[in-house]
Amino acid sequence: MKHCVAILAFLLLGCSTLNAAPPTIVSHRGIFLGGRAVILDGFSFGLWPGNVVVGNSPIYSDCSVKVRQKIISWKNKSIGITVCQGVFRWGEVGYVFVVVPSWWFIPVISSGPYAITFGVGAGT
Repeated sequence: MKHCVAILAFLLLGCSTLNAAPPTIVSHRGIFLGGRAVILDGFSFGLWPGNVVVGNSPIYSDCSVKVRQKIISWKNKSIGITVCQGVFRWGEVGYVFVVVPSWWFIPVISSGPYAITFGVGAGT
């Protein structure tokens, strides 16, 4: 029975999500302002590009605003983006999420939001 549960979990979740750490942002380089380049540093982003989204809530599913960012580069430990400010104003707080596909293309969202303030310099 245990083997059946393990196989079912493997099929539903995909092999890349069973033992992998969730994608996590730890710092950024640059200013979050429309049109500016920013580098997100962290780990477990994976080798295939997903999406970077800035939302208006620290809980992804509660975001009523989600602004997708333009990906410039994607590596396992850093992501380069061109900031798309969308409806966010200068000085407003947003929450960055890294959304990566699992092996079965079910979205896996970063383990926690990364808070940023539009127009303010890099933080950690």
